[in-house]
Amino acid sequence: MTSIIGPLGGRWADRDRFGGTTPATIGLVVQAAALVVLVFLTPTTSYAFLALALGLMGLGGALFWSPNTSTTMGAAPRNRLGVASATLNTMRNVGMVCSFCLALAVAAASMPRALVDAIFLGTVGHLPPTISLAFVASIFICVLAIIFSMVRESKRDQSPKGITLRSGSSEITKEHS
Repeated sequence: MTSIIGPLGGRWADRDRFGGTTPATIGLVVQAAALVVLVFLTPTTSYAFLALALGLMGLGGALFWSPNTSTTMGAAPRNRLGVASATLNTMRNVGMVCSFCLALAVAAASMPRALVDAIFLGTVGHLPPTISLAFVASIFICVLAIIFSMVRESKRDQSPKGITLRSGSSEITKEHS
């Protein structure tokens, strides 16, 4: 899903008058919706239901990652694109690792110690119903990301006018309007 929709999300970001904010925010909303669907997983959940949730997650990721990367790299000065790319990828990886750790911590805190040990040893055939708490925590993180995604362009547009910004060898002067 992501490999098919991702390039379309990037094109949409290029044509978006808000600089990629619209597709990125919609992608996060779709991912939050997928997490809401995942909250209702049970050991008897059908594969079609799971496929729907994972398809939504892939669609949301496709709409978010490409515009977000384009916006971030577009904001970097040309002589700092390598640093911007490295920072973006580092932050992306740190975010994924931290969210995984948080989800595991929330899930483990909601279960008895013996069940946690059995799950991590692989001796339990199903996940307990309390695993939905990890999805709820992820929903809250996604809602925060939605808020940050919606306000990022408006904050950048509110920079003081008449200020000269220097970046490396380039200089940009913002005019009074």
